[in-house]
Amino acid sequence: MERLFWIADATYTEKPHARQVASTGLFHRTKKVAGRAKHLPGHCYVFAALMYETVTAAGKRWASVLVGALLYVKGRSIPKLVGQLAGHLRLPEGVRHVGVEDRGLISRPLLRAVGSLGQFVLGRVRCNQVVYFAPLRQSARRRRPKLFGQKCRVDKLLTRFPQRLRPQKMRLQVRGKERTVNVFDSQVLLRGVWSGRACPARVIVVVIPGLKLKPWYLITTDLTLDPGEVVRVYDGRYQIEVNFDEAKELGLGHYQGRSGQGVRRWPLFLSFAQMILKFIATGFISVSLPELNWPWYTKENTVGQVRRRLIELGRPPISRAKTIPAT
Repeated sequence: MERLFWIADATYTEKPHARQVASTGLFHRTKKVAGRAKHLPGHCYVFAALMYETVTAAGKRWASVLVGALLYVKGRSIPKLVGQLAGHLRLPEGVRHVGVEDRGLISRPLLRAVGSLGQFVLGRVRCNQVVYFAPLRQSARRRRPKLFGQKCRVDKLLTRFPQRLRPQKMRLQVRGKERTVNVFDSQVLLRGVWSGRACPARVIVVVIPGLKLKPWYLITTDLTLDPGEVVRVYDGRYQIEVNFDEAKELGLGHYQGRSGQGVRRWPLFLSFAQMILKFIATGFISVSLPELNWPWYTKENTVGQVRRRLIELGRPPISRAKTIPAT
């Protein structure tokens, strides 16, 4: 069955003047800005992006395009907003939809919300995440059968239960160089997601030999997905950060309205604009644009460069003596 991979993540925009909107608050500034406080007064948005593969000279690479957004509201956690956004997208049936999440979003409310929609989750978990194995063969006289067997933290699996892990090797781009990594996987159970029953999942441990990097602990509820494919897909999750930079260049943090309706609709408009620019950059939509021919930036088919080329197309000519071909 075909699969579609979706990315969900949250970003912040500085809006110190929109005090009439209930979601304006103080958030921790992720990047240090000289001359500004550690806290960021503004809004938090939860975005969703579709992942797709592109063929380049270096091989296949993951890319993504924004498809929707929700405004963070006090009293609702970000994992719950991700599940609500997945329901708003109205994804097509007959396809396995897998959401790729970061370490701070994988939680029981997210697994419960996405699982009720018939979708799956893939993401990184913390090192103290507790997983359970299936119970051993039980006696038929036992009134209440056990749902869970032995439990273990994911960072202790390699030392306590090496016999339960299936090892394999794969090539992965790490720190700008293609390296051989060790991948271990095992089927486990998660507790507390559903009342009275376990949530089956697959845990993947990625160890990078030769570098002083801590292992990756990945988990997915799609048991039919190959562990090597899980690692490759999660490696492309950072593409949504590129989408965030493109949306902020389009004016995500420069909306001057103070109404809640306008603040909620503004990221949807920017997602649509970023999608159209992505279609033009990839050639899905054919538009004849002038070439900028910058010596310091030779790429002409990026979202930012297409935006500048559109501005150059709409800019009126300075001299009227020279004939300009019709576009």
